Amino acid sequence: MDYHNNKIGRDYFKTVAWEDKRKWYQATRVKAPSDKVMADAIFDKTKSAKKVSNRSQISLYPSNLVYIKD
Repeated sequence: MDYHNNKIGRDYFKTVAWEDKRKWYQATRVKAPSDKVMADAIFDKTKSAKKVSNRSQISLYPSNLVYIKD
């Protein structure tokens, strides 16, 4: 579950971040929205999180966060 949810976060970051390369001799920098903007976006994803009861169910929700609740 943690690996799955971490992947959702990484995939989100890839969609909002961009590279900034000015000259061939300068290092490429990665720019992204503020921490608050990214945290708010991930928090919004928790509203559509899916409850799972076992590991095999995680694959049913490839683009949603998942959680286990007793």
